[in-house]
Amino acid sequence: MTRTHPFPALFAGLLILSSVWLSGQSTVEVFNLRSYTHPTHTRVVVDIGKLREFSSAELKDPERIYIDVYQARLNPILHGKSFVAQCDYVKEVRIAQKNATTVRMVVELDMAKVERYQVFPLFDPFRVVLDIYPKDAPPPPKSAETPAEKPAQPPEPTKAGYSMARQLGLGIRRVVLDP
Repeated sequence: MTRTHPFPALFAGLLILSSVWLSGQSTVEVFNLRSYTHPTHTRVVVDIGKLREFSSAELKDPERIYIDVYQARLNPILHGKSFVAQCDYVKEVRIAQKNATTVRMVVELDMAKVERYQVFPLFDPFRVVLDIYPKDAPPPPKSAETPAEKPAQPPEPTKAGYSMARQLGLGIRRVVLDP
C-alpha cells in the first residue's frame, strides 16, 4: 500500500494561487488617451506610465489601425471613451478593455487620404504614440530667414607654427600674466 502525501498538491495549489496573484500585480493602468492635430500630421498618444509590450496592426472594412497594450488595464474613467479628431482623414479614436489583460486603442480612418503612419514608444513616462501623415499635407513651414553669420576662421599658423593655445584647441587669444 502506497501512501500519498498532501504536500505536493498543497504546494501546487499555492504555486498556482501565487502566479495568479503576481499576474494581477504585473498589470499597469492605461490612464490617458489624447490626440493632437498638427498641420502636417495627427498624433494619438496612449499614456501608460510603465514599460509594457504592445503590438499594432491595420484592419480593413472599416479601415482602422489598432494598438494592443499587454499586461494593462484601463482606467475606469476611460471606459468607452471616444472622440473625433480635428482632421478629415481620422474619423474616430476609441479605447476599451479588450480582455482581462489587454487594452486596445482603435483609430478609424480614411486610408485613401493617408500617406503613411508610424507607431513607436516614448519613455519616461512610457507611452505609445501613433503618428498619421495625410497625403495632402502642406510642406513644413520655412523658418524665418536670418542673415547668416560668418563662421569664425581659425588663425593661420605663423612661421614658428601654431601657438600652444591653438595646439591644445583652446580659444585663447591673449594670455596675461599677473606679476
